[in-house]
Amino acid sequence: QRQKESIELILRNLARLDRLINDILDISRIEMGRIKMAFQVMDLNDAVKEAIKMQEPFIRQKGIKLRVQLAELPLIIGDNERLRQVMSNLINNAIKFSPDGSEVIIETSTTLEGENVLFSVTDFGIGISEEGKKKLFQPFSQIDASMSREKGGTGLGLAIAKGIIRAHNGKIWVESAQGKGSSFYFSIPIRQKVREKEVPYICDSN
Repeated sequence: QRQKESIELILRNLARLDRLINDILDISRIEMGRIKMAFQVMDLNDAVKEAIKMQEPFIRQKGIKLRVQLAELPLIIGDNERLRQVMSNLINNAIKFSPDGSEVIIETSTTLEGENVLFSVTDFGIGISEEGKKKLFQPFSQIDASMSREKGGTGLGLAIAKGIIRAHNGKIWVESAQGKGSSFYFSIPIRQKVREKEVPYICDSN
């Protein structure tokens, strides 16, 4: 039993170290402007579903009630793996800082102008102060270091998310108040310029 517990601890620490190394490599590439994007035709809603599936064990563990509202979206040009990484990080954060048994809302839509797709995740957890918002998307910045140590995290996830969304010519932001929860959003254009050549609006022929 002692050996089993020791092995489980080693595996958890190895997984944490692996995440840290990958995060450091990603943020280094972003800061040098060398992050690679594999742009392709994709369905953002499918990527949302995949991101949710990755978090299912954590969702069950905390007894989170997930409300998912996916609008009918056009197909877009994007890096499916990288956008799934961003959404998984945002969903994980929402669950992590939510009370057990509370609700998390995930939504997709298009903007009023019809030029962008929009993703949002809302929690009803601890919220973020105005001072905390200024630090959110900075590398190695954690609003509450003691809480981050307790709940895990490298302080790089949101900085990486910002770099990925910016590589898609999009923007990412947060709306929050202490004690009232947080909503994280990102929007990316339906039209993309890939290697200085504009990729046209693509919609499902069905």
